[in-house]
Amino acid sequence: MRRMLFFLISCIFLGGCFSQKNIKQQDRSNIITDTVRVDFEKMYLSRLVEKVVQLKDYIGIINNSNSNQDSKRYYSHKAINLFEPKSIVIMKNNDVSSLVPIDSFFYLLENSAVNLCSVDSVYIPIWRNDKVLNPSDSIIYVDSYKFDCTSFISDKKVKGSSLPILIENTEDGKELMPLLGNLIVNVTTTTSKKADVENLQEKVLTFAHSLDIDKLEEKLYQCRIKLVDEFFDRFNGKESRVDIKSDDENFRMKNLLLLFDGKIFKSNEDPLFKEALMMVETIMNNDTKILYSDSTWFAKAECQAKFKGKPVSIVLYLNVERRKSDMFKWVISKVEGDILKLNPSFSSDKIMLMPDDHETNFMSLHRITTEKDDYITLYNAKKNHIDETSVFYSYVYNGLLDIDYVKDLEFIFLQVPGYTFSIKQIERDTYNSGWLIHSFNKMSNADKQQFLDSFYNN
Repeated sequence: MRRMLFFLISCIFLGGCFSQKNIKQQDRSNIITDTVRVDFEKMYLSRLVEKVVQLKDYIGIINNSNSNQDSKRYYSHKAINLFEPKSIVIMKNNDVSSLVPIDSFFYLLENSAVNLCSVDSVYIPIWRNDKVLNPSDSIIYVDSYKFDCTSFISDKKVKGSSLPILIENTEDGKELMPLLGNLIVNVTTTTSKKADVENLQEKVLTFAHSLDIDKLEEKLYQCRIKLVDEFFDRFNGKESRVDIKSDDENFRMKNLLLLFDGKIFKSNEDPLFKEALMMVETIMNNDTKILYSDSTWFAKAECQAKFKGKPVSIVLYLNVERRKSDMFKWVISKVEGDILKLNPSFSSDKIMLMPDDHETNFMSLHRITTEKDDYITLYNAKKNHIDETSVFYSYVYNGLLDIDYVKDLEFIFLQVPGYTFSIKQIERDTYNSGWLIHSFNKMSNADKQQFLDSFYNN
């Protein structure tokens, strides 16, 4: 689907936006300055494609009833940042439409005040090849057109207001960051009365009032590590606990210690707590940072699944993989589970292909694949390794295995010299809650490398 999206937008852009081929070669220096990379059109198109895909992904998470409120709030904020601030949402409900600001819409959506059926379309900026870029520019404005999020086709007949393109300085030079415009969605309400749709603004005010009540527990909310990204920021020192003063001489140490689940320690004299202090000291002495792009962290997801309709448990290990530039995706690196081991129900050295089977054109091959299925691995060559990950892919490919849900999730990190630790989401009404370090162990660099080799080369 994402390839299709990229291809179609490419056709739209290359067919329409870059059609001015009569620009003289000597004039191009006035259009593409030295401060802009030569391949800026391609880079700009890639950014735009990424933003539209992100929009659909974010809305999917926010609209998912299984997402927790913290995740909904976090992705609402990320979704809003994709848009030009003055953007509005046109919510269509049968023949009635209601207009709300973009931030109000996501606030309604994250609080389930509106039932979203589908995302109709969004206005996207269209790059003009004759647009002059000056070295001092930090923002430019271009025309926008309606883009259908279902068919992935831009309707150039339906123009919108001008949309900004931010010009940001990066390590690779200047990059063009497009912002999206007005969004059109289809919604349903409890009834089809016009008043229900018109009262959506009132719902916004109602939820805003309830938010004021929530401020009574604002400190509790601020201390809680609500997302994995927030754990990264606190670990790296970009964020800190609001209840620790910045002039505290142990400011950094306290912030790191409060990343641990306090329940795993019996007291300050607990040997495990003293080991945690040593790990914190190691982090500080080495100025250790954890980055999303690192190859030394991964997710461990324990999943409830069905194999041929029967409930089973499997464990998936996932890591981030670079797609291009600074774009990433999660990929499955390893899978474990009893259902994937292919253990025969009976083992005997008498179960084999006979030494003279070649004289009968290996007629026994028919028998070994029809009589007793789970004996098949007994015919495998000793040098061949049947790994569980390949079995998983085979089961899913043939429709034998379905994952129902993730029942337990943790993230494992190997970046700290001499240590490994894992984090889990701890739900409780205390300041020490959210994504916390629930276990840690000493591990040498050699053991880490051996573990990573088995992880990436299973």
